[in-house]
Amino acid sequence: KIYAKLGSDLKKPDATTVITRDNYRQLVYSRPVDELLYVGRATYRKLRRVGIRTIGQLAGAGPRFLKSLFGVVGLSLYAFAAGLDQTPVALSGREIPIKSVGNSITTRHDLYTEQEIKAVTYMLAESVAGRLRDAGMAARTVQVSLRDYQLYNFERQAPLPAPTQLCSEIGPAAFRLIMANFRQGQWIRSLGGRACKLIPLSMVRQESFLPEERRREAVLRLEDTIDSLRGRYGGLSVRRGISLVDPSLTGHDIKNENVIHPIGFFGP
Repeated sequence: KIYAKLGSDLKKPDATTVITRDNYRQLVYSRPVDELLYVGRATYRKLRRVGIRTIGQLAGAGPRFLKSLFGVVGLSLYAFAAGLDQTPVALSGREIPIKSVGNSITTRHDLYTEQEIKAVTYMLAESVAGRLRDAGMAARTVQVSLRDYQLYNFERQAPLPAPTQLCSEIGPAAFRLIMANFRQGQWIRSLGGRACKLIPLSMVRQESFLPEERRREAVLRLEDTIDSLRGRYGGLSVRRGISLVDPSLTGHDIKNENVIHPIGFFGP
């Protein structure tokens, strides 16, 4: 599947390249490593720092070295570069239902003030909402996860008033859920946010002249516009004011930095 994607991209827009067991080294190994599917910006920067600039160099680095650099993700990157994915390409029009969309982060330093927790929560919510819009889905439930400095974990979830893909609705709901379960004196080491019980946006949208629905439609247009700006100028080009509280906590383009693995490689 990974090499099939490469073959479809080499001669855009109208031609394809057949990559076989005999020619893959010649066709693939000289390509820049960031052309490999699932090598995002953050991964690309790490690879450049260790001198890996081509797909061939990535395959040549070997699984042991890549695992030491990226953890278990390194094993996947090696398999992708070496063409070891045996998953067949799915038929056109086949869709794998998305069950949830989420992001989590281990922060640069522990969080203990309400302002810091809110800033990181909204950063996560921005990413989750953006992924929902990309997928054309809306969430009916929000879920949060927390781990503190003593490695105490908890997960909580709550229903949303209406199916949504808006950060302006997911963010406050997630923040309320965290603060309802946060204990004073607790130092948070990592936070996660997830949108669950998803439904296609086509099942949600309908013409409405109610003031609240008109307001939501306006907010959706605003967030769509912000998505376009971020897509053109980078994920950090448009930011909420609260994200400037501590740039070391929120200076992450986590929507684009995360490595998302192909479902077919790991199984459904």
